Amino acid sequence: MNLKHFSFILLAVFLASCANMGIGPQGGPKDTVPPMVRGCEPEMGVLEFKGKRIEVSFDEYIQLDNIAQNLLMSPPQQTPPDVKARGKKLIVQFQDTLRDSTTYTIDFGNAVCDYREKVPLRGFLYYFSTGSSIDTLAYTGYVYDAENLNPRPNIFVGIHENMEDSAFTKEPFLRVTRTDSTGFFRIANMREGSYRLYAVDDISRDYRFTPGEAIAYYDETITPLDTTAAILYLFKEQQQKLYLQRTLRDEQHKIRFSFSAPPDSLPELTFLTDSINYHTQYSAKGDTITIWLLDSASIGQDSLFIEARYRRTDSLYHLEWATDTLRAIWRAPRLTAKAKAALERKNRNRRLELKSNARQGFEMNDTLRLFCSTPLATIERDSFHLYERVDSVLKPVPFKMADHDTLPMELVFLADFKPDKKYELQVDSGAMHDIYGITHIAGTYAL
Repeated sequence: MNLKHFSFILLAVFLASCANMGIGPQGGPKDTVPPMVRGCEPEMGVLEFKGKRIEVSFDEYIQLDNIAQNLLMSPPQQTPPDVKARGKKLIVQFQDTLRDSTTYTIDFGNAVCDYREKVPLRGFLYYFSTGSSIDTLAYTGYVYDAENLNPRPNIFVGIHENMEDSAFTKEPFLRVTRTDSTGFFRIANMREGSYRLYAVDDISRDYRFTPGEAIAYYDETITPLDTTAAILYLFKEQQQKLYLQRTLRDEQHKIRFSFSAPPDSLPELTFLTDSINYHTQYSAKGDTITIWLLDSASIGQDSLFIEARYRRTDSLYHLEWATDTLRAIWRAPRLTAKAKAALERKNRNRRLELKSNARQGFEMNDTLRLFCSTPLATIERDSFHLYERVDSVLKPVPFKMADHDTLPMELVFLADFKPDKKYELQVDSGAMHDIYGITHIAGTYAL
């Protein structure tokens, strides 16, 4: 080997050793020790704090893990502080003005971790006061799920000095904490007084209750001098938004308005075209309104405009009146000449369609019903007959027709039906006429 070749090998070994200098020893036991606090500037528990910045020094390099979710400042601020890790320091820069004579607690959760293995310093807290003393009282309790009684972790628990029932929906908590894996909470640095206690699954992170979030509240006022732990049961209100879902004109003579839930007040519907003749029909729950057009001129219009004044919920689930102009459009299906002629014949010979729940295996505790395809204008009660069939003989059975509202589409027959008996309901022709003057053919319904 010549001197030139040997020098090249020495240079390669030297460069490789230099490349490994910053890595440190390889292998060995995994580091499980979290970073330890070496000091704070200003010191923990400082009084008369007037600054905008806090620095915490650690014994090793640190990093932050999901600081936005972990950080919790009490009392909460509208704009959270800016938190950064720089080497072995944690730097907190306040964005909002701090209140006078107030004890503040900053809970970093499990956000502060060592740089190499990401071992978290669990439950790290820093506190200080903008006044002349530190409030040292505390209140504890547990939060459970109201449905299954399991503990609820990561639930925000807060207090209010405002005793109004709606304070928790309008104002952020005065002081706030969160539950651990067992549902336990501790509201620290409280001052003496009486408070309302709430728990919220604060999805919106605004430290107040927003509709759609789960909530729990304590029935009595609390004081931090109480020694009994509060038990809160978290539940989610089954709130439903109320709004107009759709306007549908799937048949030329009928317009249907559907709401997402039953309204507390009936909507007001006004046609913007004069001389519209129609009937209005409401569903049993009031969440569907059907307008039946009666005259050929109205039915023949492709577009009809309706002013609707109705109740709906806003973003906070508060009911408000709204007014909209709705357009009901009829789009005739495309038909061949043959299909169109067949449809016209059917319309000329149209009969009122009737259906019944009478069937084999009819439950005698059930109610006999007759369903109509369009609202009824006239009913001849004497044209309905109920019989018990004994062999080939029909024996009349007394019955009553249940009362109904105007424009019914369902008739109910009340009778003392016996098990293992056969019955027939007979309906004479012309017993009913719908709002268009259309009648039906005679029919028999066996059960």
